[in-house]
Amino acid sequence: MKNRHHEDAKEDILLTPMASFDRSESAAVLERNESKDGTQSRETVRQITSQVRRHTRITFDEIGAASREENAELLRGIRELESNPDKIDQWEGFIEWSEKAIESAKKVFATLKEQISKAADNEWISKGSQDAWIERFKDPSTGYKQKEYWVMHQMPHYIESWHKVADKRKKILSSEGYRELVSYDASFAVIGNKEEFLKLHFEKRKDLIASAEAALLAGSKMQLDLYDQAKTKLGQAASLGILSSTKVGQWLEHIFKSKAEAKKVSAFIHGTASNSLGSLMKNWENVKRRYDSVAKKFHSQGSEQLPRGIHLVSESQFLAMHYSSRLHYVEEMEKRLLHGSDLSKEPASFIKIRHAIDTKDWVEAAMLIEKTKKESLQQSDRLRLDSMHRYVKQFTKRSEESSSGLEQAVQAKNKIDELIHQVPSSMQPVVLRLLKSPNGNRSINQFRWIVYNNKWCREHGYLNDEVARRGANKNNEELTKYRAEKGMDLGRHDVLGYETADKQYFQKEEYSKHKATYIHANVKSGGVQQALGQWLEREQDPKTLYWTTLSCHEDGDPKGEIWHSDLFHVLTEMRSATRTIQTAGLMYHSPNENLLAA
Repeated sequence: MKNRHHEDAKEDILLTPMASFDRSESAAVLERNESKDGTQSRETVRQITSQVRRHTRITFDEIGAASREENAELLRGIRELESNPDKIDQWEGFIEWSEKAIESAKKVFATLKEQISKAADNEWISKGSQDAWIERFKDPSTGYKQKEYWVMHQMPHYIESWHKVADKRKKILSSEGYRELVSYDASFAVIGNKEEFLKLHFEKRKDLIASAEAALLAGSKMQLDLYDQAKTKLGQAASLGILSSTKVGQWLEHIFKSKAEAKKVSAFIHGTASNSLGSLMKNWENVKRRYDSVAKKFHSQGSEQLPRGIHLVSESQFLAMHYSSRLHYVEEMEKRLLHGSDLSKEPASFIKIRHAIDTKDWVEAAMLIEKTKKESLQQSDRLRLDSMHRYVKQFTKRSEESSSGLEQAVQAKNKIDELIHQVPSSMQPVVLRLLKSPNGNRSINQFRWIVYNNKWCREHGYLNDEVARRGANKNNEELTKYRAEKGMDLGRHDVLGYETADKQYFQKEEYSKHKATYIHANVKSGGVQQALGQWLEREQDPKTLYWTTLSCHEDGDPKGEIWHSDLFHVLTEMRSATRTIQTAGLMYHSPNENLLAA
């Protein structure tokens, strides 16, 4: 979100206005509103459009949970429904889903207000910051799922950090040395001014408290002269742009929390040993120089020339990282720029690892790296693998690396049972088929991969609804049929429809491994659902998955960005759950039955 705190994280996940339709539940409603000639009544259209307007009024205008794009898609739906009332079946289940979405948005917003109010009431943040957080939540450029994620999963960590800093502040103010501390350095006086202190950015508050704690420790050890020298040197590093200005205090605290004697502290500050401050500063300077080089190449190349998955963090974000994280980040970016998008010589295992990194599936990436270590690799590839390992390790918790037992597998199965109902109804047969397949974890990941490519192509300007509509047209379907029957290259647009629902209508392997291809799947066709499921059950070459983009439509009307993005989100959660079940040596069967032995 724009202007949000530095520590706010971002998950690029969006809300879909039609995430899941249950045909059986809505059939009765539709039947009641069906006129004698078989068309749906205007009353049904009125009910749905009224609910759409209510949905947008609450989630967008009142709560601010939905993004501008999500709101626009709902409003576009009204226009399409009113102009095409014969397609009302595409809106089955919307009213029920909309009520649940509204309640979910209200719950998330209420949770945020409760959390922020608690922090403000306890004087962990200012009232102004409290209002700013609410405004950040209402940012119309950010999707609902992203907001839901940081409120429910990240905000508790922010509040815990604010609480810790507030407690440290109280401890400093109650210490005997605080008055002398302010006399020594007047900048610490702001700690005693509650309103001024809370006006500071959190990272600045945190670093100021760390500086004060370091000064108190140095004073108690009669080492204030060393404190001044270290502060001067660290300040120079910050002014040179090789250290974040909000890391100076934390470094001072690190230095003076040690039990080292003054002689050793002095040697660290002024010495030339490999572990001295001067040597560390040279390391910071070197890694910053490498970052600058990466940034220059990044900005000099057009977005279409950049390798897939590469993401340049801002300079302030880079400097805020721990040194090892900065180093591993630069290494990974350098190698991505070097190898680019040329997959011709890339080992299949490396493509899988790159995809896991691109989608931030750190546990999967770590598992793939460990598996790849056992392969026969060239020395250059082994060095790259080591670099990937260092990069991924910083995101992987040990607890996530441990094997899951029966209890975890049952919990994962229950999670999948819930997620099934979040899958669009047209995709549920495909997903259930893949979950029950002998390699369900692999199959779900392959599905997730080609849906992710839809998201990537849209973000980089290669795909939009108009391109999808042209690609799925009847002419391209006829071309797909003709070319497949002649054994030809299908071209960039592979259309799976009522007459092209078979394995022969998928791009042939000799073309699919090096050529970008859209699979335009008509999800209204049961045959297409079956053919897509069969294709995903078979292990596909990673190069094929890298170049293949799934673009779903209903009789030529493309499913939008939000629909595909939400499907990706659900498949991501399923991917994690199926991995847990597979690790336990079990298989998923159905929502109503127990797990089976693999």
